[in-house]
Amino acid sequence: MGRTWRERQFASRVCRQLLGLYRETLQARPGLEGRDLYRHVVARYLTSTAATAERVLQAAEASFAEWPVSRPLRFRDVVHFLAVEEFLASQQDSTGWTRGTVGRVVSARITADL
Repeated sequence: MGRTWRERQFASRVCRQLLGLYRETLQARPGLEGRDLYRHVVARYLTSTAATAERVLQAAEASFAEWPVSRPLRFRDVVHFLAVEEFLASQQDSTGWTRGTVGRVVSARITADL
């Protein structure tokens, strides 16, 4: 199995897990939205603090929501960022790049309105 297949499977798993946590968090705390909601989801996903989750959100924002045009951070951006970071960290033959499959998988599974 090639790297593209592994990348696609990895991104699918991350999408499922984060979307599940997103839904659970909304159910438990219906008033949360936007960045506050994303911070809670990421903290649960990483089993980390709100400060660590905020650093992830800042990195996702810098990667996806500031260039080429500044816009509000989306949940899709956060999922994409985490999927890429974790995939690259999981590779023993780390080349520091992906084949672009992650973005396509995330876009297909996480709607832009989240």
